[in-house]
Amino acid sequence: MPASACGLGISVTRTRMNLSDDQFVEYGRRLLSTYQAVSRGLHQVPNFSSYQSRRIDDIRGFYFLSRIDDLEQKLGDWASLDNSTQVQWREWLIGECINSYASQVSCESELSKAISSSSVAAYHKKYLPGARSKYGSFFRLQNPRLRDVVWSGTRQNIVMSYFSEPTSQDVTSWLQKNIEEEWQSGDFRL
Repeated sequence: MPASACGLGISVTRTRMNLSDDQFVEYGRRLLSTYQAVSRGLHQVPNFSSYQSRRIDDIRGFYFLSRIDDLEQKLGDWASLDNSTQVQWREWLIGECINSYASQVSCESELSKAISSSSVAAYHKKYLPGARSKYGSFFRLQNPRLRDVVWSGTRQNIVMSYFSEPTSQDVTSWLQKNIEEEWQSGDFRL
C-alpha cells in the first residue's frame, strides 16, 4: 500500500520482504529523521547570506584554540597532528583570521601558504589580537554605571550601590528581603 511523504513525491510501499514489523518501523523512523533534517536545512536557505555576513562574529575559533595547552608548540609541529585535528584547527584558525576583518578566501589562501611553509604558529599570532578583541567585545560593558557603585579598596569584599529609598516601610522591607534572597550563592550574598 503506497503512502505519500508530505507531498514530496516519495512513495513508500511495504511489500513482502524479510523485515519484521519492528525493523520496518525503525527504517520509517530513520527516513522521517532524514526528512526532518533536510526540511530544516531547506528552511534555512533564505538566511544563508545573513549567516555568511555575520561570520565575522563567530568567536568559536578563538574560544577553542585558547583552551589548548601548548598551542604554539603544536601549531609549530603542524605536520605531526592527526588529520581530524588538522581539519578542526584549520577551521578555527580561519575563524580567527575572519574575526580580524579578512575575507574567507584570503584567510584560507594565507593559511594554506602558512601550512606549506611550516609557519602556522606565525599565522595564528598574526590574527590572535583581532580575534581576542572580537571575543572581548561580547563581554565588555558598553555603558557601565560606575558612579552608582562604590567598591572600597580597603574592604574588597564589599560593593555598595546606592538606591532611592521608598517612602513606605512595607515596600522597603519587601525590596530588602527579596533582593537579599535573590543575590545569594555560596559565600556570596547581598
